[in-house]
Amino acid sequence: MTEQTTTTNGRGGPELFKALAEFQGTRPRAAKDGKNNFGKFATYESILEAAQAAHGFGLSFTHIMDEDMMITILAHSSGQCLESRMRVLADRQNAHGFGSGMSYTKRYCIAAMLGIPAVEDDDGNAAMTSTGHGNQTKKNWRQKEAKAK
Repeated sequence: MTEQTTTTNGRGGPELFKALAEFQGTRPRAAKDGKNNFGKFATYESILEAAQAAHGFGLSFTHIMDEDMMITILAHSSGQCLESRMRVLADRQNAHGFGSGMSYTKRYCIAAMLGIPAVEDDDGNAAMTSTGHGNQTKKNWRQKEAKAK
């Protein structure tokens, strides 16, 4: 995801950043209310619910498409805005696959722009499991690596 910020024509200035900081100071959280084969996740609806308080700070957002790019715009009532672009990846080359990719992209773009945590920090445990080293402590990981040498 790339973010573009500009200060020309009243865009991306101090009012927007002040409002964003104040909103983030409320510590918005998205409930992990969805479940798939990989575990729980925050649905777009849950992220939208957490984002609703942003309106009280003069912030709003929208998503638009440019071919296969999702453009998320975070705007402030002053007219300043931020823009983020992320390619929509589809797991299948049909409307259902593209719709699923759009939903995923919208969820992560707005959560990132507003600073809404949507995934619990597991301190790298998922990465350990995916490499076959799940349930290992740092100490026994190093002991295993030393024995392998």
